[in-house]
Order: sequence, then structure tokens, then C-alpha cells
Amino acid sequence: MSAAHVQISLRRIRLGEYAELSRRAGLDGYMCDFLDDELLQRLLGMASAEHRRRFFDWVQRRNVADAELDLHAAREATLNT
Repeated sequence: MSAAHVQISLRRIRLGEYAELSRRAGLDGYMCDFLDDELLQRLLGMASAEHRRRFFDWVQRRNVADAELDLHAAREATLNT
């Protein structure tokens, strides 16, 4: 997931105030998987525990969706062989 997609997603989950800082930090989808409370506070100034929870919920949902897409692609590949 690109940095631009992360910015769009932050706006969609009502965390748009962090979109510009995420752009400046070059935060992409891969990096999101490695963030913790401390890094969110330092990189994005995300002091609100509720905002951090919302961010982590989004990352978890995104990872589940990605895993489901991978599983679907693997099944399709198996059926086409």
C-alpha cells in the first residue's frame, strides 16, 4: 500500500488530521505494520489513545483483507493449473 493510500485511509477512518504528517514521514502500508503507540505519538503526534486504537483497528482490518485476497488468489491459481 502506497503512502498516498495510507493518507486516503486516514481520512476515511476520521484521522485526517494525521494525513499530512504521515506524508512527510513517508508512511506506507508496510511501515504501518511495525508502528506501536510510542512511534505513532512520535511520528504523527497521535496523543489520543482513541485515535491510536482506531489506527490499529484499521491496520488489523487491512491485514485480514489482504490475507483473504491472498487466499483467494491461491485458490484461483490452484483451480487454473
